[in-house]
This record gives sequence, structure tokens and C-alpha cells, in this order.
Amino acid sequence: MKILVSDLDGTIYRNKTVSAIDLKMINDFASRNMFVIATGRNENTFSFFSQHYDLAYQYVILCNGALIQDKNQQTIIKHSFNKDDDLTNIFEILHLYSNQQISVSLSFEKGGLYLPKWQDGLFNQVKANLSYEMLGICLEIVDKDLKVVEDIYQQLLKNISFNIERNNQYIDILPKGVSKKNAIKELIARCHSKEDDLYVVGDSYNDLSMFEIDKHNFIIDKHNFIIDKGIESLNKKATYVVDSISDCLKIIDKK
Repeated sequence: MKILVSDLDGTIYRNKTVSAIDLKMINDFASRNMFVIATGRNENTFSFFSQHYDLAYQYVILCNGALIQDKNQQTIIKHSFNKDDDLTNIFEILHLYSNQQISVSLSFEKGGLYLPKWQDGLFNQVKANLSYEMLGICLEIVDKDLKVVEDIYQQLLKNISFNIERNNQYIDILPKGVSKKNAIKELIARCHSKEDDLYVVGDSYNDLSMFEIDKHNFIIDKHNFIIDKGIESLNKKATYVVDSISDCLKIIDKK
């Protein structure tokens, strides 16, 4: 049995839809193998997607690795912020950019909290939610070029110990040790599967950790795919550059 772990937005869900050919090929693959979705979405926003598409999958990795659920929406692995985690540095950095339009979304096992605009009491609101097993903090830098996003991302990387992921105008702040890569490793161990049978596909920077999974002390070889968006820094990280997940599945089927 082969295992394919796929990003969702920009990989499966493209141009605000899932193409008929992609849906057919994914469901055919999932009927014979293990298909896993790995996304930055939380349970609430993923459910909104899954209710609109009859997409077969065995597991979904949510919040960039903080939560893993099976196809029946039962939680099997969860990593949340500790209620004593110090978020001070995060908000000292964000305060430097308080003149930007920044929205904040907090993710929990069930649902989330959306704070559409920067406000002075934001730090206290976020801090208070640590007691409710918060899984992730998503920042959206609205209507700004990617240089502003990159500046904030680099500042966060240098100043705090939490895991930081970036995807275009979104920046995700995750509990220590949480990533799509580590979630995949946890899932493989739980399912007693072989890393040799693992394939991964994504389209953006927050998918690159999936390409770094050790396989018998070696980086995954010839098993990673990137959806071509003309970004050379992403394309060079992948073994295969493809136009769609259908193209990815055609290559996997020949293995």
C-alpha cells in the first residue's frame, strides 16, 4: 500500500474548485491506498470544504500538524499550546507592525475564533485562550505586498521558539515541535506503515517540511512533488514539478 500526503489549498483545491479529473483520480487512489490531506485549515474551515466535495481520504492533518483526525472526524493526535507558554515576544514583534492591517485567527480542536482587526487588547485575548487548548495562531497580513509578510515572518523566526510557517500573506504560529513533517511521522508510526511507501505533494512554503522526512536516516528520495507556480525556490526543492495532483498520481501509479 502506498501513502500519499497532499496539501489542500493550491494543490487539491485550486481556482476555488476541485477539478473533476483530480477528484476521480484521488478517489481511485484512496480506494487502493492511503490518502492523507495535510492543511493549515482548522477543523471548522476544513469541514466547510469537505461538505462540498465527496473526497475520499483516511486521515486529515489540520492546523499544519497540530491536529490529526480520521475520516469520521475523530481526533487521534492533538498538540496544543501550553497554558504557561509565553507569547510576549510574539506580540512585541507584531506591535511594531500595528499600523498594518493584520487579522488573527485562533484554532481549537472544534472551531476557531476570528479577530478581524489589530486592537490594543489583542494580546490579552489571545493569552486568555491558552487555557482552552489553543492549537494555532494564524496571522493574515491583508492587502500588503509579500515583502511586508516576509519581514514579519523573519522577525518572528529570529525572536521566538515556537514553530513558524508561512504561506503567501498568511503566517502560522504553532506549538513547539508542530509541523506537517512531524505529524506525518506520528501518523506513519501509529499506522505501522513504512516510510518507503510515502509520497508527498504541496504547492507552497509551508509544505516544504514534508520534504524533509528522514527515511532510514536519509531524506525522502524521488518521492516529493510540487505544483508548479513558477516559483523557482520551491520547484528546486522537489523531485518532480507537476501541473496538477492528477499528474502526480499518474507518476505514483507507475512506481
